[in-house]
Amino acid sequence: MAGTEAGSPIVQAELERIRVIACEWSADIGCPHPASMRVVVTTMDAAVKVLSGPRVQAFPDDATYLVVVEGDFVLHEALDHGARQAPAGQWACLMIKPHLSRVSSLTLRPAEAAPDAGALGRVYALTGT
Repeated sequence: MAGTEAGSPIVQAELERIRVIACEWSADIGCPHPASMRVVVTTMDAAVKVLSGPRVQAFPDDATYLVVVEGDFVLHEALDHGARQAPAGQWACLMIKPHLSRVSSLTLRPAEAAPDAGALGRVYALTGT
């Protein structure tokens, strides 16, 4: 599958597939029109280090798409799982494995904690939100 190796180009059909997955996720949590979406192909290890810092324990080096989505997000479903408060933020980082058609993990944080996706490689804008 083209665009599945860290640093490799992502073909248009794959960008569209990623856009649809990210838009569906965003709409499901109450933000049907995110302000922006960007994607970079990287490894899970590199993505987690950009999000959580260089001291985070290493994750597998398998390829993943890191999708940065900007909007107003509230994870109400966390309340159903026992959280005292629903996590909220202005950006979400979604991890999407190239062979899956769903978000495999995510991070939700305030605007001032936005990651530098450009540190991981070529960043593609996902349009049509």
